[in-house]
Amino acid sequence: MAIVNYDYPFNPTCSKPLVSGKRLLDRWSVYFYYFHKGVRKQYKVSAGLNNKEDSLADRKGKAAIVQKSLIEKLATRELDTETGYFRKSASEGTMLSDLIKEYLETTRNLVVSHTYANYKTIFKSFLEYTISL
Repeated sequence: MAIVNYDYPFNPTCSKPLVSGKRLLDRWSVYFYYFHKGVRKQYKVSAGLNNKEDSLADRKGKAAIVQKSLIEKLATRELDTETGYFRKSASEGTMLSDLIKEYLETTRNLVVSHTYANYKTIFKSFLEYTISL
């Protein structure tokens, strides 16, 4: 049975993110554990934390930034345990317009320019409609 973590209401079965790595020779990463169908799994981020040119202070600083980012994601977004990606979900502190802007930014590279222009027009008219209510 998974332990419920009340610090992350969207992700109650996730542990707090921890930093692995103490010395320059260590492999640095930020990780946390979650449960999927009763199986404990690990979510790990190590991209950008193991540059050979970085000093120990640089690595600690980068790891702290990644750790803070993961804590924010765990508090505001839901982890899709099937894929291991964070879903975009609205919370009390999230504005609908911010979610739309983020969606448009992520889809800009995935679709052709005409489709992006159509998406932008649709969302703009939707926002104007919701403001007028």
